[in-house]
This record gives sequence, C-alpha cells and structure tokens, in this order.
Amino acid sequence: MNVTTFVTDRELAEQLQVSAWFVQQQCRAKRWPHLKVAGRYRFTDAHVTRISELLEVNPPAETSAPEAATPTEVADISWGRSTRSSAQRARAARTRADRTTA
Repeated sequence: MNVTTFVTDRELAEQLQVSAWFVQQQCRAKRWPHLKVAGRYRFTDAHVTRISELLEVNPPAETSAPEAATPTEVADISWGRSTRSSAQRARAARTRADRTTA
C-alpha cells in the first residue's frame, strides 16, 4: 500500500529557508503546485520536486563573454532618471505646491 506523505507550508518554508508567508503567497498566486486540504496548503514529494525545478537557475548555454557597450549605448541608458525636462519638473513642483496650499 502506497502512503503519500504531505509537507506543510511551514515545513516547506524551512526546507527552502524562506518564510511561510512567502510559500503561501506563491500558492495563492498559483505559481507553485500544491494541495489545499481543509483550507491548509499541503505538498507531496512531487510538488516539492516541481517547486525546486521552478526555482532552479541555470547558467546560459553560451559561455562567451558579453560584448562591451559602445559609448552611444551607454549614453542612451536613462539610469532610472526622469525623462522630463527641468522646466517640466519645475511646473509639476509648482502644481503640487499649489494643491497643498489650497
């Protein structure tokens, strides 16, 4: 007789060295395979194996060094800065200030 053993979300979290909340969040978002028994998350050995496969990061097959960016390409990177001009930023700041004083 085959007896299936189940792992709880807390036990899985301990194995993966993450929080139980993170495990539950992945299940709620349906990113990880799981069972829900009486409102609680349970995982079979097959589920745990599949989850570990989902988390696995493989290096790229090609091992050549990446090409260096040209100066033009580097200049095109905004580095997260706003694309607004200084006049647009000043106008937005005045508008915010007007809203707070009104």
